[in-house]
Amino acid sequence: MWAFRRMLAISWCRKVPNEEVLRRVNQQRELLHTIMIRKVAYLEHVLRHERYELFQLSMMAKVARRRGIGRGKSPA
Repeated sequence: MWAFRRMLAISWCRKVPNEEVLRRVNQQRELLHTIMIRKVAYLEHVLRHERYELFQLSMMAKVARRRGIGRGKSPA
């Protein structure tokens, strides 16, 4: 933001909001987008390891079932 203000010659004592500065230079806020991309990349990294098997199961909604005790139901 400081660099954009310097390029536009906006004095530090003028009350110009950051959104106005970004509009003048035809830019958008990219921080939230960058954070989201990095979170997804880290999640993919974590899901590759066997150590986080329980986390993998909860994220992928896979439930490990136990087989019942005894014989199964016979089709009648």
